[in-house]
Amino acid sequence: MPRYVRALDALPLTPSQRVEKYELRAEGLTPDTWDREAPA
Repeated sequence: MPRYVRALDALPLTPSQRVEKYELRAEGLTPDTWDREAPA
């Protein structure tokens, strides 16, 4: 089960339509990222 969840309109893709995971990691945690372990 993932700890962090963030809804996006679109994922960053390479020209061959693969997800650029490094781009998502570079953005890090943003204010709209949900943390499963955060106190309610």
